[in-house]
Amino acid sequence: MNWHGASGVDGETIREFEKDRGGRINDLHERLKAGQYKAPPVRRVDIPKGNGRRGH
Repeated sequence: MNWHGASGVDGETIREFEKDRGGRINDLHERLKAGQYKAPPVRRVDIPKGNGRRGH
């Protein structure tokens, strides 16, 4: 793959993730089947929107 995106909230890059993609997928699959997977918390960020006018 040729992805140029920024790293995620954990700081890991696509390149680092790709090093063991198959192992990660297998691990996730096994944990899902066993009912052991718990999704990580989501980081919520509010983005200020101003007064809502478009400024025509």
